[in-house]
Amino acid sequence: MAKSLREIFHTEKPIIGMIHLAGVTPGERLVRALEEIRIYDQEGLSGAIVEDYHGEVTDVGEFLDLLETKSKLNLTLGVNVLRDPYHGLELAGLYDLGFVQFDSVQTPDLDLKDYNSLRKQNPDVAVLGGVRFKYTRPTGRPLEQDLAEARQRCEVIVTTGEGTVISFFSSNESEIYFKKINPSTTCLYSAASILLLSLSAACQSFASKPMSPFVCAMLFLVSPTF
Repeated sequence: MAKSLREIFHTEKPIIGMIHLAGVTPGERLVRALEEIRIYDQEGLSGAIVEDYHGEVTDVGEFLDLLETKSKLNLTLGVNVLRDPYHGLELAGLYDLGFVQFDSVQTPDLDLKDYNSLRKQNPDVAVLGGVRFKYTRPTGRPLEQDLAEARQRCEVIVTTGEGTVISFFSSNESEIYFKKINPSTTCLYSAASILLLSLSAACQSFASKPMSPFVCAMLFLVSPTF
């Protein structure tokens, strides 16, 4: 626990690419995913998340098996197994990955006993934990309480708006609170609307400006193929 962004991604401002395992057949999904990660690594992204968004849970493991036979990557690799995030944590430990993402680490969505057990078994795997992530159930509690709980469970807090291309800061409550907090873990603001910018322009602009006092980093979710 308590890893910093620099320890996980070797930079304080990571850009992370998504690998959604798109394709009709398992073979097509693997070939496409290998090409995507090659592009990400070649273009200097900080990390990549392998996610079973289009594919199956088994595709994630098969991709990681195949990747082990390839040359070493410069980026930090992680997984997000949407259908079974606990299995994702197991895979991250088995393949010595840098991190795993849980779309929600909030009490209504988390089996805390299993989660804590797996964390103890895989202490070197950092967790990107979701708070008020899109399409998850609201807790009905104040944002401050949700964040305080999450900071005890993961290294990095990730969040989105209520749905795709909806900004997290659509509510005044969210923006005002994030301006006030001084988080002990790193908060990443992941807004899908960022995708409307070109990646190169966004990187140049982001690198040239000082970071906001209430946002420690930004997570760009990009995909090289559609």
